[in-house]
Amino acid sequence: MKILAVIPTRGGSKGIPGKNVRLLGNKPLVYYMISKALKSEYITDVVVGSDADKILEYAHRYKANCVKLPNEITQATNPLDVPVNYIVNTFEREKSKTYNYVITLQATSPLLKVETIDSLICDYLDKGVDSMLTVIDDRHLSWKKVGDTFAPNYEKRLNRQLLPPVFKETGGAFITKREFITPPPPPK
Repeated sequence: MKILAVIPTRGGSKGIPGKNVRLLGNKPLVYYMISKALKSEYITDVVVGSDADKILEYAHRYKANCVKLPNEITQATNPLDVPVNYIVNTFEREKSKTYNYVITLQATSPLLKVETIDSLICDYLDKGVDSMLTVIDDRHLSWKKVGDTFAPNYEKRLNRQLLPPVFKETGGAFITKREFITPPPPPK
């Protein structure tokens, strides 16, 4: 069983420019996910894909494999599937390797624990599902905009702990079978 960890990163973040190399505790943000992926009991190889040479320099320094992404792959309008597909296919071709599973890890989730990554992998393999991802229970009273006014998304105002569970993707980790890493459909 071979599991490839893919850490897609962009150099051109709009929200926080250069966020993947910003220092957090004297280390660049990308370091934390590389370090955790390398410590996993189950991950076979770790590859960082980026359009930014500085990110790839850090990735190489911290013992991750690297794939240089062309600018058209890292456009903010592209879904995550685009760089992940490119990274997996390029890395497999360059290393003459194939993997059974791919776990995508986000550099922007530095607090994700190795234990959480390994637990996700174990749960995924045990359940035999196609894909699995990290979520949090995000039950809160929320509102929506209707025209020029706001309306509640609930019928009865209750304390948070009495609300039904609502799960929100954390974006931290996503694991799937290798066969599902395919190019996304062209935009309509």
